[in-house]
Amino acid sequence: MSVSINNLFNYSRSLPVPFDTMTNKKVKVASMYGAKTESTLCGSVIKAVHAMCRCMNGTGEGAVGQIDTNKSVAEYKSSVGPDAYHLVVFDAASGSALASVYDKNTELIEQYVAHPSQRDGAAIFFALMPFLMSDAEFDETFQEYYDQFIAGYPDMAKATESMAILCDNAYRRIKDDTCPAGLAVFGTLVLGAHAYGVTELEGGGLEHIVKQLGYGDDPLNQRASVGWKGMRAAERLVEQYMVRIESASSYSASAAAN
Repeated sequence: MSVSINNLFNYSRSLPVPFDTMTNKKVKVASMYGAKTESTLCGSVIKAVHAMCRCMNGTGEGAVGQIDTNKSVAEYKSSVGPDAYHLVVFDAASGSALASVYDKNTELIEQYVAHPSQRDGAAIFFALMPFLMSDAEFDETFQEYYDQFIAGYPDMAKATESMAILCDNAYRRIKDDTCPAGLAVFGTLVLGAHAYGVTELEGGGLEHIVKQLGYGDDPLNQRASVGWKGMRAAERLVEQYMVRIESASSYSASAAAN
């Protein structure tokens, strides 16, 4: 799964409670990693922080933890349905995440896609929480927000400032400024066995077609052609067996994307 940072930090989405009534997502505070004096609230980060809070006080489903020093695993309870869960394994060494959507009732699994028109990326941020909280500022600010959360937000201004710092901290630490913008991105498709199926359609076999000199608009008998056509149908069978890898290289500044 390849995820653009723009799809993770999508600021066009509505904010969850208790920030849903705010008319301006910008807050006049910033993390120690930001050079500016204001931060923007991000709905996906807020949802991940809330999921962490609910795990800590036992009011919500889900779990997150580290497998080793470089990997974390998370089970994020989706709000889409009572049986929907998002499962994520994050590898800090490579910066990659493997994510799926699991339905506990049907036991079906589908690929998790973070995109403005699909999943919001909150499950990925939830899987990142162990690494985000390894930072002193994030950990301290999270504790301040957690106190507000369990007390029912007695100081909404303080809670808003704390959440803004958490959003800015995550953004500044995840965003990679060492990768220049405008580079060509190369896509590589990896298809596992039985990822898709191909079947012939009834009555759609091969047809061999020969056209003699003079067919069509050819009054001087200069053109003839020979060709074939056939019909088949393909179906994507298992999304998890298909992976698109996006990468850049030393040639990306001058090459065209594929």
